Amino acid sequence: MIELESRDWAARAKTFMESKDALPLRIVGVGNPIRKDDCVGIFIASHLRKKFGARPNTQVRIYPTVAPELLFSKMTLEKGSLLVFDAVEQNSPPGSIVFANIADTKFGYFATHNVPLKLIPNLSGKMGKIFVLGIQPEDIDIGEGLSEVVLHSANEVITELETIFQEGILNARK
Repeated sequence: MIELESRDWAARAKTFMESKDALPLRIVGVGNPIRKDDCVGIFIASHLRKKFGARPNTQVRIYPTVAPELLFSKMTLEKGSLLVFDAVEQNSPPGSIVFANIADTKFGYFATHNVPLKLIPNLSGKMGKIFVLGIQPEDIDIGEGLSEVVLHSANEVITELETIFQEGILNARK
């Protein structure tokens, strides 16, 4: 569960993504495609990857994945940061969006997967460099497709991030 309540996730995300400390930036969308809203992270990352490519520039990489633990185990954060998109249980109304530093989350967990990033050796000491952009799911039962409220929030995130990409990080440091 996220302990922060973000009322202005887009401004926080923009400030983070445009900071010099964010780069190089690895963006990872995670989820389970057969658990309805749990797939929102993959949905967002896949859309951004389709529009901007897997490597929009030398400083940014986009990875949609169903196996984040495998990808994270190969990452180091000596430089730059990691931004994770996922369905996040935050005890908020479905579709609520949060942007937070993973260090500010309860127990250092993120998402509905309860993957403790603190247990991944090469990331465990780098919690300050890991951020989550999450959406409160409405339905994570077995099935496909996002609920209407989560799809609306995902599209809001995509629109904001496209603007941040086009006006900021893709043009600033190629």
